[in-house]
Amino acid sequence: MSAPINSFQKLLTGYFRELVLATAYLEIGQQAIKQSSPSASVALTLADGVSTEPMFLRELQAHSSSVTFGIAELFQTKAIAAWADLLNALFEQFVEMHISGKRQFTAFKKKTTRFDFSSSEDVVTQVRLGLVADFAFAKYADRIQTIGRVLVPNAMLSQELSVVRKHVFIRNSTQHHAGQVYDEMLRELGTGSLELLNQAGHTISLNQGQSIELYVPELDRLKSSLFMITNEWRSQLA
Repeated sequence: MSAPINSFQKLLTGYFRELVLATAYLEIGQQAIKQSSPSASVALTLADGVSTEPMFLRELQAHSSSVTFGIAELFQTKAIAAWADLLNALFEQFVEMHISGKRQFTAFKKKTTRFDFSSSEDVVTQVRLGLVADFAFAKYADRIQTIGRVLVPNAMLSQELSVVRKHVFIRNSTQHHAGQVYDEMLRELGTGSLELLNQAGHTISLNQGQSIELYVPELDRLKSSLFMITNEWRSQLA
């Protein structure tokens, strides 16, 4: 039963190592550009025998901060996407076990889904797929609450769950709100400002409308929170 969690933790470890390596590449590259000739340039290959016009490295260096934030944003997006996939995989596993009679999950109580009389799929398959699809499209709060009926949240992990919930909203901000703090985010989180760790590991507060910039200390806190939660869940599934 712990296979989805093991896969998730392996993915998360890989994503964080990619973040560290990309950050190292950027820092080394910045130093190399500073020491390069003012005439040093780069051209990108677009196709066989086709490339862009040469671009001076010194001119590109002004965009280094955007690259830093892009690297951080990529890790955060992939980590939260993997977390969503884990919740879906766990729920699907619970549904399959319940339907097959291997284990009963009465804590889910009543669930409704659709049945297509014109489909060639049998009733059991339609019910299973319908329940899983409904879960996947539910709000995050509903999905984590559903999983919490089986994997009872440890009171000591409330802070870690809050960190993950915050980052679910941050990912939504990246996708739909131009990467800025938005009103619904603050209302749902029950706070007047968004608190994050900056590059030095100090807590900063962002108000509505301000741009969200992620740094390694905040991403490490997210990674640690995800590991602590899933380690607890795995012990409950053992």
